[in-house]
Amino acid sequence: MKTKLFLLLVLSVNAFGETLPPDAAALKAKRDAKIAEINQLYATALEKLMKKAMAEGNLDTAKLLEDEMNEAAPDPFVEKTAVAAKVTDSANPIVGKWKWGESLVAEFTPDGRATAKGYSGVWVEKESSSLERKYTVSWNDGIVIDYLIILQDGEKARAKNSNDQKFVASKINPIE
Repeated sequence: MKTKLFLLLVLSVNAFGETLPPDAAALKAKRDAKIAEINQLYATALEKLMKKAMAEGNLDTAKLLEDEMNEAAPDPFVEKTAVAAKVTDSANPIVGKWKWGESLVAEFTPDGRATAKGYSGVWVEKESSSLERKYTVSWNDGIVIDYLIILQDGEKARAKNSNDQKFVASKINPIE
C-alpha cells in the first residue's frame, strides 16, 4: 500500500498529458526547483537595481526592471513593486500630508515625490491582493526605505523602515 501511494505522489504528467516514469518525474522536479531558485535569485537582484533606480527618481528604468522581474519570478507569492501609472494618481490615499512617526510630517505628491524635514524621496505603490494599500518610500537616494501599509480607512498606516524600526503614520490632510 505504501509503495502504491508513493508512486502516485511521485508520478508527473508531461505536456501531452502522459504520465512520466518516477525517475523522470524526480529529475523534472529537481530541474524545476533549480530553475525556480535561479529565477528567484535573479528577481532579487533585479529588485535591488529597481529600488536603486526608484531612489534616483528614474521611474522609467524602474518600470523596465519591474517587468523583467515579473517575468523572471511569476510566482504570485513573490512580492513585486508596482511602478506603473498609479504614481500620478491624485486620488491615491498616500497623497497628502502625514504625521510620520513621533515628530515628522511627510508630504506625498501625486507625481511620486515625498518630502519631510531633512529628507526627500520617491514613493511607489506595490501590488496587493488585500484592501490595504502597500507602498515603498525611498528616502535620500535609498539611505532609508520605509515600507507602508495604509489601512482600509485611508487615514492610518503601519510602517517599518529598512532599519527594522516600526512606526505609525496618520493622515493630516490631502494636498489641495
